[in-house]
Amino acid sequence: MLKVFKPLALLMMLTASTYTLADERSIIVFDGSGSMWGQIDGKAKHEIAQEALRNMLENTPDSMTLGLMAYGHREKGSCTDIEMLVPLGQNNKADILRAVQNMKFLGKTPLSAAVQQAATALRYTEDKATVILITDGEETCQADPCKLGTELKENGVDFTAHVVGFGLSQQQGEQVACLAHNTGGQYFEASNAADLTKAVNAAVQATQAGPAVEAPTPAPLATPSSPLATIDAPEMAEAGTVIEITWTGPNNTSDYITIVKPEAKDADYGVYSRTSSGTTLKLQAPDALGSHEIRYVQNEDKKVLARQTIELTPVEATVSGPDRIG
Repeated sequence: MLKVFKPLALLMMLTASTYTLADERSIIVFDGSGSMWGQIDGKAKHEIAQEALRNMLENTPDSMTLGLMAYGHREKGSCTDIEMLVPLGQNNKADILRAVQNMKFLGKTPLSAAVQQAATALRYTEDKATVILITDGEETCQADPCKLGTELKENGVDFTAHVVGFGLSQQQGEQVACLAHNTGGQYFEASNAADLTKAVNAAVQATQAGPAVEAPTPAPLATPSSPLATIDAPEMAEAGTVIEITWTGPNNTSDYITIVKPEAKDADYGVYSRTSSGTTLKLQAPDALGSHEIRYVQNEDKKVLARQTIELTPVEATVSGPDRIG
């Protein structure tokens, strides 16, 4: 059964931990997607995540073999933007921190492909291997994290993925949690800066050798089945511009895709387009800045079958005119 560790359990896990990390080989997969510009308590999520990682590195022995991989940090809209920023090695904590601090946050969330590449770099079919995924969003590149977790566990010698979900909705959390669950790993959820610091530290502690650390048993999180619908769209766009959205789903009579604020009720809708218009739609983003949700809504019962967060940013001003006057 999957365990979701919340702040108190995380703290108890950290203080109870006594095992060495020296023999562990782990790659941290760090989210560089555009949604990391979203804010929590007035601070950008990427800044909070960078600080949490710095805190974790300060408490990690130099002898631990670590690497750093990132996705979405170089290109907008690319599902292949995955890069090993710091190769596996010891005494490289300063390099990892420097690389994270220099990251840009631009693109999509190909988290499944990134975890697969990290596992391959760790030679997971030959050696014990651990991946620690830190993400603020769900998979956006038409991959199935749950299926990947099962495959990595079946093909690996001793492969484990631990996932830190930062500011995720319950539905988003379920999708990435099953990646951890299917590999025998742990899912840690965090909703603010303090929780994230504890979660990142606990994820690293979970890679330790020896028996699992006891923690209070939290409520179980159900492992999701295949989604009823999916949405593929940019994670960041300029407010008021037209965005392209690709969807899959039942396409029942009058089902629709809409863009609303995250706190909107399931029956609420903003600008929308019927799914009968095609599997690729174009919608004009609202003028309001900040986090929004693109939703697939089943019209019959107003049930949201899929949702994706999109961050709306100010329009970049451009000035044009004649080359010369007079």
